Formats: sequence, structure tokens, C-alpha cells
Amino acid sequence: MLALARAVTTKNALLLDAAGRAQQGDNGNALFVSLEQAVASGHAFTVEPREGLIALDVDTVDGELPAWLDQARVFCADQGCHLVEVTSGGASGGRHLWVVLPVGWGNRDFADALRQAVPALATKEQSRQVRHTQATRPPLSIHRSGSQPQLVSPTTVDAALQLLTGPRPNQTNGISPGIQQLLCEGTDRGRDVALFSIALSFVNAGYTFTDYEWALERSRFRGHGIKLQVARSRLDADTLTQTPAASSIPAPNDVG
Repeated sequence: MLALARAVTTKNALLLDAAGRAQQGDNGNALFVSLEQAVASGHAFTVEPREGLIALDVDTVDGELPAWLDQARVFCADQGCHLVEVTSGGASGGRHLWVVLPVGWGNRDFADALRQAVPALATKEQSRQVRHTQATRPPLSIHRSGSQPQLVSPTTVDAALQLLTGPRPNQTNGISPGIQQLLCEGTDRGRDVALFSIALSFVNAGYTFTDYEWALERSRFRGHGIKLQVARSRLDADTLTQTPAASSIPAPNDVG
């Protein structure tokens, strides 16, 4: 529990009472303690996700996991994220999904992109389920009811730690099928976010902005020059490598 808590945050923990409210210290303020103290206390506690990591707090509806959870998993997989899924530990059977973000994504940017990609998460009621700064219980930390969560995927602590503490994902094997599909089909939601996703995929695969522009001008995003410049300004020039031949990039019309 302590190792997993250290893997998901760089800050202290907030102790919770049996009702899920923040415990109060002698000064009347919320009781923050070290991770070691939080684990030793036997109480439920929450932490703020570190940079490069967000969490999804997935509640059940009438005992069933919501359909948007699968949509969120697909979007995260298409971006190349690493996922660690844990039961929430409560009687309802909810889940916590910890998402390790690829190189280039910030917590807030990715949370906004996820809300745009999964319509259910854009609603006021569900938007808070995406935790990019908000407190969330670390994997395997005890529920306020006293019940013990379990790992869903991966199923071992060692494997979960490897995903949470290893290098952030960096797509190096070309453009992912999800990004290729986006180039082919376009999107009616969040065009700027889509352009940023495509741009990061090209950067992480070792392409330059010239390659990125070449592909977009042959895709559903053709003609969005101003938005191209917005996306270009977000690219990290230090990650760019030598330009491959443009023909090495799969043209959108050639994608099956």
C-alpha cells in the first residue's frame, strides 16, 4: 500500500473519517500527514495525483459499471497510456482507474481531452469523476468502510508498480491505429484537442512538424491552418528527430 501510494503522489495524505469527510486536526484544519503515517493509521486517506498521472473515480449505477468506462479505456489506450485498475473497495463495486499519461500530456490537458472524447464525462454530474488534481484514494488503500480494494489489471503489485513508476509512455512504433482513424474520420468534438493528440503522436513517433502537416493536409483536418499553428506551438522542439521521408507516413486514405 505504501509503495503504491508513493508511486501515485509526491505530496502528503489527507486522512478521512468513516463518512468520507476530511479529518480535522487540533487546529481545526484538514489533517494532512505523511504517507507512512497515513498507511499506519488504518484509516482511509486520499492523495493528489502527481504530474503525468490522473485518476478516474468510477461509481456504479444500480450495481453496474457505467458504459463510459469502456469508452474511457479505449481513448486512453489510443493515446498510448498505461492503465492500472483497482476496485474501489466499497460495497457498490466501483472502480478507480489510474492513467499514466504519455510524454507531452499535462494532467489538466489530458483531463479536458478525456471529457471531450467521452461525452458522459463532459456533464456536470460526471465531470468530477476525472481527477487530475482532486484527492483520490491510492491503489489498495483501505476504503472508509474498512474493506480492502483489489487490483483488477494488472493483477500483481509488482506489475502495477512497474507501470506507475516506470518511464512515461512514448509511442515509438509509428502512429497508433486510433490516431490513424482520427485522421481518416475527423471529429465533431474538440478539434483543437484532436489536433494536439495527433501532434503528440507524431512527435513521439519521431516525426517533425513537416510530416505532421503533410498528413493533416491529406486528412479530414485539411485547411485548418490557424489550428495547425496552435498545435505547432505546443510541440516540444527538443523531442523532434530527423525527418523521415513523407511517404513513410501512412496516408489516411490508405488506412484499412
